[in-house]
Amino acid sequence: MTDRNQSDRELPLYRTNRGVGLLVGGIFVLLLLYIMLGADSFRVLRDGFYLGTFPMIGAGACIICSAVMVFDRFRNREIEELGDLTGKGLVFVTASVAAGFIFIQLIHYIGFGAAGVVYLSTMLFVSGVRPVRNALMFAVGMTFGVYALFTIVGVPLALVPEWAGGGG
Repeated sequence: MTDRNQSDRELPLYRTNRGVGLLVGGIFVLLLLYIMLGADSFRVLRDGFYLGTFPMIGAGACIICSAVMVFDRFRNREIEELGDLTGKGLVFVTASVAAGFIFIQLIHYIGFGAAGVVYLSTMLFVSGVRPVRNALMFAVGMTFGVYALFTIVGVPLALVPEWAGGGG
């Protein structure tokens, strides 16, 4: 962000702290509504908490932080990095989110191990990791590292597909 006085020129809203705060705040309001309207959000757990308590607290905290960006004294400050936004960047981010969704769906059909390697190697390659062999090696290492970490903390992941006897 820049410190220079920008009152002499009008910036587009999307390039200011206020614009980013409004966008991010709006996204988290939608997320909070989604959580609150979910069928299981107010289901009481064994420890007496509601299932959606912590996600709602997190979304609420993000809304508060976004509101600060909208109303604080730096609200009209330019975020210089936003001047570099291109359609190509938007396509990359949108494709990355879609790939994450496909990854989550693939876990049910081919298991966490294979889905993780496919997803990570593809994302690494698209992000510029070359040659393909390096992307594959990193993907295998990260997938099994995540699997090991989740196993250590007691969160089961289906390493093989559900139809092949895997379970999570």
